[in-house]
Amino acid sequence: MKKILINKRSARFIVLLIVSLLIIIITASISISLIRTNVDKGTNTQESYESLDSNESESTESAKTPTNLQESVDNNDDTTLTASITYKRQEYDLLKIGVNIDTITSSGECTLRLDNNKDHLEYSVEIQPLASSSTCKGFEVPIIELSTGTWEISITIESGDKSTTLTDSVVIE
Repeated sequence: MKKILINKRSARFIVLLIVSLLIIIITASISISLIRTNVDKGTNTQESYESLDSNESESTESAKTPTNLQESVDNNDDTTLTASITYKRQEYDLLKIGVNIDTITSSGECTLRLDNNKDHLEYSVEIQPLASSSTCKGFEVPIIELSTGTWEISITIESGDKSTTLTDSVVIE
C-alpha cells in the first residue's frame, strides 16, 4: 500500500480552498434569499412578474405587470401625499396589490376599495416606513371573494393631515 503524504503547505492550500468555496456558497445563498424577499415585497424585478402558474391565460397578464401610471398629482399642497400603485397581480389564489408612498411616513392607513358595479369590497392595512419612502403593508385579496370581470381599484392613503387616492382597474378570470 502506498502512503499519501500531504505536506503542511498542501494542507493549508486545501483548507483555504474549502473555506473560500464555503464563503462563495453562503454569499450566493444570501443573495438569492434577498432577491426572493424583494420579489415577495413587490419590488420591480423581472422575476416578480413571471407567471407562477404556467396554465394562466394571457388575459391575466395585465394583473401581473407593474403600473406606475396612477400617480397622484403633487400640487405643492401640504395636505397631499404622492404615491403610486407599484404592482397588481394575480398569484395562485390571491390578488396582490402594492403601493409606494414617496415620503417617509411612520403612521397612517391605506384603504383598498374594489368595485365591479355589483359588489364592493374594502380592506385596510397600515403604512410601513422604509429607508427612503413608505409603503402600504400590502393587499392580498383572496380571489374567491372576487367574481370574474373588471374590478375598479381605489386606494385611499391617509397619514395625519395628508391624504391621496389612487385609482386603477384589474381583470379577474
